[in-house]
Amino acid sequence: MTPEELRKMLENAGITGDAQKLFTTTKENIPGLFNFTDSQSEMFRNLGITLPEFNPTLIKEGLDEVAAYGKEQAGFIGGKFTTGMRDVTSGLGSGLLNIAQKVGRGFDVFGARKKLFGEQRELASEAADDLRTKFDTSMSLLDEKLGARRATVRKGITDYRQNIQNLVQSIYAMDPGSGGGDNNNQEGFAQTDVDDWNFEMPDGAEKRYADTMARNWYSENQLPLPSGYKYERMLSDFTKAYQNSSSTLSFAEWMESQNPEEEDEYTNTGRRVIRR
Repeated sequence: MTPEELRKMLENAGITGDAQKLFTTTKENIPGLFNFTDSQSEMFRNLGITLPEFNPTLIKEGLDEVAAYGKEQAGFIGGKFTTGMRDVTSGLGSGLLNIAQKVGRGFDVFGARKKLFGEQRELASEAADDLRTKFDTSMSLLDEKLGARRATVRKGITDYRQNIQNLVQSIYAMDPGSGGGDNNNQEGFAQTDVDDWNFEMPDGAEKRYADTMARNWYSENQLPLPSGYKYERMLSDFTKAYQNSSSTLSFAEWMESQNPEEEDEYTNTGRRVIRR
């Protein structure tokens, strides 16, 4: 897997910026990311001995399998729709021909033939609309199924990050040293950033609702989406507020209720949003 493929795979799983270093650094060099002291690094080596190396190839293989399954099922659904529409068209032609053969050609039967033709076309139109509805429903269900399968595969990414987060937080709790170790001379993450990882992401329908509402709001206000864990934490915060409101709170109302410091962080700007 190329570095660019890995970067995109992590971004699709919501891992951006410095957080990607957790997945591109070997396990023995992870202490350098946090600028651990020597004692903290030793604790990491001892406590993290069972922490497996991140294997992006397994994740990619799993996502490729999901993509292949999706392509196969989409082809099957599309094939049924195409066949159904062909049958509707064929049936309409046969029906119109049958009417033309059975009903006379005289002026006095012109109105009857026109009415029967209209009824036949209406039936065909209803059948076609029914096929389109079934197609859209099937594709929507397939999309949800694929999303669930991709989430299952990507859980390997989030689980790996969570394991590191838990381990790092444990080390800070047991040995809150001020950093300064000699691990690769890399700039470490601030401990406050590590503490900020402690949040719960919404899931299922509520996650989709929160994500849709957030993206619509940012688009309407012509603002860039926050990146990485800040966006995920924002979705988590909004979802909790939405649940507490008995599912009546809008994202715009929630953003109105945020204090200036929190809003500036969520909007990723140094200015207030102009309210409508």
